[in-house]
Amino acid sequence: MRKSPVIVAAPSAFPPGYEGPISGSTAALPSGNYVVRGYLMSDAEYLQAEAPVSPQGTWSLNAVGRGGAWRFKLFDAVSGQQIGSTWKGLEVWVYAVTDAEYFLGVAPAHAGAWSFPWVPRGNKLVRLYEAENARTTAIWGAPGMVRSFQLEPGDAGYGTAFEQRTYVYDQALAILAELDAGDVSLAVEMAGALVRTQSAQGAFPQWADQLRPFLTDGAYRSGANGWAAYALAKVIEAAPMAPQRPRLQGALEQTLQYLAGLQHGTTGLIRGGEDVSWYSTEHNIDCWFAFLAASRVLGDATYLAVADRIQTGLVTHAWDVNRGSFVRGGHWATGTRDEVGALDVYSWGAMALMAWNDTARAASSLARMEQLYGVQDGGRQGYAPYTAMDNWTPAYGEPSPTPTLWFEGSFGAVLATRRMGGAQAALQERLYAGLVDAQLADGSFRYATVADPANDIATYRSVASVAWFLFNEVPVTRVWNERR
Repeated sequence: MRKSPVIVAAPSAFPPGYEGPISGSTAALPSGNYVVRGYLMSDAEYLQAEAPVSPQGTWSLNAVGRGGAWRFKLFDAVSGQQIGSTWKGLEVWVYAVTDAEYFLGVAPAHAGAWSFPWVPRGNKLVRLYEAENARTTAIWGAPGMVRSFQLEPGDAGYGTAFEQRTYVYDQALAILAELDAGDVSLAVEMAGALVRTQSAQGAFPQWADQLRPFLTDGAYRSGANGWAAYALAKVIEAAPMAPQRPRLQGALEQTLQYLAGLQHGTTGLIRGGEDVSWYSTEHNIDCWFAFLAASRVLGDATYLAVADRIQTGLVTHAWDVNRGSFVRGGHWATGTRDEVGALDVYSWGAMALMAWNDTARAASSLARMEQLYGVQDGGRQGYAPYTAMDNWTPAYGEPSPTPTLWFEGSFGAVLATRRMGGAQAALQERLYAGLVDAQLADGSFRYATVADPANDIATYRSVASVAWFLFNEVPVTRVWNERR
């Protein structure tokens, strides 16, 4: 017999310990005798009550309050065969989030609708639970904050607090993607959520808990702060009259002040953070775009001066004439180089060089990227985040990289090549089509095709991968479109 869902009409939600009548209906059924049985789920499934289904397809039973989540099943009263259950077996579980997660209650999903009129104020975690298979199928958290990864059963970190982690870089990318999509109001909301992660000294952490932004890793790096500042500047540019502007501008000015304090007086390079002496070429590129965008949005030439010193520092200390590209980084004060390469040094470096009208160096950087970082996986072409061919050495104590196609970086490389134009950009379109073909049914892309845990490369569904894909999908992205 065809499965028939059990629809709960009342109550609309089940507070813990609910006692009282429960009523509902079923979808159309052939004539016969049917019964609905109500179960409570805790450590196991316990039958609580049952009621006959009327000829009109309605039913009603009385519930005795106990802990657990209600589930309802439909049976043929004669054969005992189960022929249906609560709508698609989906339930909504709600938690209050403070220092921990506290269970508030559960409600059935009525044909895609649910409600919790009695839930108190505060941050919430909502899980869509598939009762039939005893698994969580979706999670909703704090408005405005994006979870960086979507994990699946079997993934490292699945079912842990890692699932609720929001990386500041990813939050910034998501804000910029919403601006490109024309949803300025959502971008403003997301920028406000981003600001909640900022520390008292004006620095943004590497990551924060999606629901509890005060829970962070406690590490403050110039790259994440550069992206946060850039996203805030672009939101202010897009919504100059938004009521939230004073708060967003204050946060922007604070993080720019923090970053300016990390700039070396001689080299002009911004170090990775207050607790380190190294600089990263990528981080300095992030910060250059942030200071340039802020100088124009806020009309402050002080920020332009900081950007110019970063630019001079990178060209003077990070450009390697022999290899025709930037190096990965080095020592903040002396300019001593770290010769190991990374994909973003080439693609992001090329976009910075184009912004400086240095197309010759940009072309050289992209040519070296094509030479060293191209990779294939299952007939699909893209780029690897690292390669042993690019001065990789055990002297730094870094494990050799595992070859993998990195979607985030590959979409960034496509954007850089398209921006450069020419013959290589035309060739990229076939590569890009192959990358797009890897899009999953939910619209997402994985972070990479093969995990490389030693180098922080995973195969989770990734916000960053989606964002860089979206930057390629608009005619002209707002991302790093500034020119000096």
